Amino acid sequence: MQVIKTVTILATGVLTVNVSIPEKGYAGVPVTLSASWDGIAVGPFVGTITWGDGTSENIPRQSSKSISRSHTYATSGSYTAKVSISDEYTGSSGSGTDSITIKVVLSALLSASPTSGDIPLAVSFLCSAAGGYLNYSWTLDPGDGSAPYSGTRTAEGPWTQAHTYTKLGTFTAKLTVTDALGATIVTRATARAGLAAPGLPEAAAIIIPLVAGLALLRVKR
Repeated sequence: MQVIKTVTILATGVLTVNVSIPEKGYAGVPVTLSASWDGIAVGPFVGTITWGDGTSENIPRQSSKSISRSHTYATSGSYTAKVSISDEYTGSSGSGTDSITIKVVLSALLSASPTSGDIPLAVSFLCSAAGGYLNYSWTLDPGDGSAPYSGTRTAEGPWTQAHTYTKLGTFTAKLTVTDALGATIVTRATARAGLAAPGLPEAAAIIIPLVAGLALLRVKR
């Protein structure tokens, strides 16, 4: 009697690992990496992720052929994340990479000069934006009901915008800056426009007290 023996041969191969991470991100803000793989593989699978910033993490044993992980880059720079996967059953393995650019988060400043005075009050607003991704789009609402100013900035740094307040009141101007990735920041500054207080000319304000003082001395004599 002939005995037939079935032999299973496991083929070791290369896994194709597809890695996806956002092209751009911000320092201190989590980003999500996803990866999937295929090839001569049965599982379970184990692996590692190296984030490119000196940190890494293990991928625990799993049967799924995909992962999703969150990571926060602490500083700006360009990083390449790498996912390495191996199949414990067949010994097949593979890796894939994707890159991300990280920049500091968008920031903006707004100040007014002068901050108070008589109407018409001519104010120069000093605006500034940095971080994030160029180009910036911006609007400045003076807060007095007039139409906002707007524009585009192709570089980080300051710019000025003039405005004249013709109404009485305390007004809060609002600067809104949006970067190319859609991040938006708002900053504010206050200006008070009033009326000149009634009074004497400066020379008269000095002469009258002097005359009154001389008259008082004569009375005492």
